[in-house]
Amino acid sequence: MKQTIILAMALINNRSRATYIQRVSELPDGIQPVLFLGLLTG
Repeated sequence: MKQTIILAMALINNRSRATYIQRVSELPDGIQPVLFLGLLTG
């Protein structure tokens, strides 16, 4: 059940998430892990 909810949220947020990842990929390597952690946790 939990996984289904997470998948649904991922689908809903897919568009904004793709934009977010695109922005992150333009940043220096040192900053990326912090932002990805923030994305995963929050």
